[in-house]
Formats: sequence, C-alpha cells, structure tokens
Amino acid sequence: MDRRWSAIVIAAAGGFILVILAMQDLRTPNAVIWEPATMAGQGIVRADGLVLQEARDGVLWASDGFSIYRSEGERGFLKVHDVRPSPGVIWAAYSRTLRKLLGLEEAIEVFPLQDDLVLVFVGGEIHRVDLGKGDSELVHRLRYFGKGEGRGVMPFGITADDAGRVYYGEYVTRRLADDETVALFRSDEDGRNFEIVYEFPALVVRHIYAVQWDPYDRVLWMGTGDGDEQSRAGFSKDFGETFLWIGQDSQDFRTVNFVFAEDHVAWLSDTVEPPARVFRWRRDNWEVQRSPGNLPGHGHFLQAIGGGFSVGTTAEEIASLWLIGPDLEMDKIMEWPLGELGMSGFSTIRLARGHLESSEWLYLSPLRVEESKPAIYRLSRYAAFAAAGQDALSGRRLMTRDEP
Repeated sequence: MDRRWSAIVIAAAGGFILVILAMQDLRTPNAVIWEPATMAGQGIVRADGLVLQEARDGVLWASDGFSIYRSEGERGFLKVHDVRPSPGVIWAAYSRTLRKLLGLEEAIEVFPLQDDLVLVFVGGEIHRVDLGKGDSELVHRLRYFGKGEGRGVMPFGITADDAGRVYYGEYVTRRLADDETVALFRSDEDGRNFEIVYEFPALVVRHIYAVQWDPYDRVLWMGTGDGDEQSRAGFSKDFGETFLWIGQDSQDFRTVNFVFAEDHVAWLSDTVEPPARVFRWRRDNWEVQRSPGNLPGHGHFLQAIGGGFSVGTTAEEIASLWLIGPDLEMDKIMEWPLGELGMSGFSTIRLARGHLESSEWLYLSPLRVEESKPAIYRLSRYAAFAAAGQDALSGRRLMTRDEP
C-alpha cells in the first residue's frame, strides 16, 4: 500500500507540475516592463517576449501570441486584449513553445484605427476590436492563408489614408492557378467590411508586399513581387482604383516597404540576385537613384530617422541593422546570429509601422535570431549613430581602432 500511495503521490505531483508548466507556456503577462540591456556596445532598453507592431501619436503597439499590448510615452506595456481566432492550425500559436518551434511569433498583425479601436489580422481573419468595450467582431476572411498558402498579409501590407479608408494587399506564397488573382482590398466603413478595389490579372504578380499611404502627395503606394516580371512599385491617386507604376519588371522594384520624404520615396530591394540595394525615387523628375554599395542578404524594412538618415534591415541569409546616409552610403550597426527558423524559413529584424522620423527613439524586433525569445529593442538615434561609427551631430564617419 505504501508503494502504491507513493506512486500515486508522485504521479499527482508530476501531473501538477505539468499543468503549471503548460499554464506558463500558454499564459501571456498582463504587463511587460522596459529592462536595461546593451546592443553593439550601446546602452538600450528592451521589452522581452513582445513583437513590434505600430508606433503612432506617441503610442507603441505590440503583440505576444494572440495578446495585444500598448505603451504610451516611455512607460512599459500593458495587455489590452486577447484575440480569439477561429479553430485551426493557428491555435498552435497559443503555446509559446510552439510559436518558436513553428516560427509563429508574428501570429497577428495589429492595426490601430483609433485609440480604442484596432483591426487584428489573425488566422486568415480580420477582427475589429473595440478595446474600450472589450468587444471583438469578425468582419472579413482572407482568400489566402495557412500552410502552403502564405501568411495572408505582410506587416506593411496594411494602411489607412487620411480620410479613414483602410487597405490591405493579399500575400500568398503558392503558385496560383490560371484563374486565381491577387488583389488590393479597401474598406470605406472604418474596417467594418472589405471589398476588392484593384485586382491584378491572373499570374501577373505573385503577391503584394507593401500597401502604404504617402502623407506628402496623399497617394496610395503599392509594391509587389516576386519574379522580375512580377515586381513593380507605384502609386494610386484615386484611392486604389488605378495605379501609375514608377518601375516594373525588375528586382529593383521588389520591396516590402516604402519610406516617404518631402522630395523622395525610398526602399530596399528584397533580393540577393542582383544584390540588395537602397533605392530613392525623386518626386520632381521620377529619377531612380541607387546606392553605390550592396546589402548582405535580402533588404527588408526601412525607416527614416531624420536629417536625411534612415535605418534598414536585412533578412534571411543575414539578420542585420544598417545606418543609411543622405548619399545612400551604408554602415552596419548590428548583426544577429541566425536562430531556429521554424516553418517561417527566415530571420528578420522587424521595424514599426508609422511615421517615426520626428521620434528620438528607434524601435526594432529581431525575430528568429539566436535570442531565446522575441523582444522589442528601444535605442536612441544617437546610439544608432554611435554603433555605426557616425557622429550624430555632424553625420561624419568616425575613425575606429581598426582604421588607420
């Protein structure tokens, strides 16, 4: 009897421990604080476990699995909502362990419409969430999502114009049939419904990478890929009804996001053959300028940080962060060793949606790198300059110990 009871007690204790571990694996914290850290020798802060989403009007949005977080000013993050997707394979993202194993850190895309109203792209669905009331409504289903289909939408494939219309572009990775199309969707009712506003003929493009509103010319930009003949970049003056292409049929115009300035539009090419570069399209004469140097790996995200400078990231072959100067010269800030790629297939450094040029802070999320879990890094623009060996005030290259 003693041995039997001992076995029962041991089994019960083991089961209890497993339940506790499972709860920890499924649970997301109610709050996440900024903690001191270093990056490339510079003092920074980081918020562990979070994936960067959007920065707008002093508010920073983030996610952890299906949980939405918000931070105002320089304070930490508070959880504001838990999204409940319909049953499916995406439910694996409830588990922190499976998110890492399967590369599902970006399980949701959070797009704020107002302070207490957000759209959430999750599991091939769009949920319209009223954070004030705690209500969530499924308003739309994506045509493409899931294993063999693709993630449905890219981080910079969602935008809104200054009249409140909301847009998203379809992102599908499989080869489409001869009668299947890729389309731009628009909502004229504050995200309550979506309809096709622009549709590419079958096989013309593989997917839409970027859909972004240009606040200077008040036009809608779109970028597509993947092959030479499928890659193009251009803008619409009639809210997505028709487009003027500034370039197409070239990997130079394959990009995952645009950066807007008063006199130009810039991007990184998402390619390794030919090598990735920085491009700049001038508004006055439509001239396309290219950087003298190349980036290692696929060029991914780009963000202006003021004074003619920007930061760019690379993905897949190498996950790194670069400082890009007014003459499109490039200096590396930081490189991350690649980690477990999961089913996603590549590492990347994610930057925030939103116009952040006037902010003193730079935010970024390394994903599927050697770090044990996702995190949001916050560093000052001065730290970014210093890490790249640049003087933040003069913009001049500083001499390092390795240079004569």
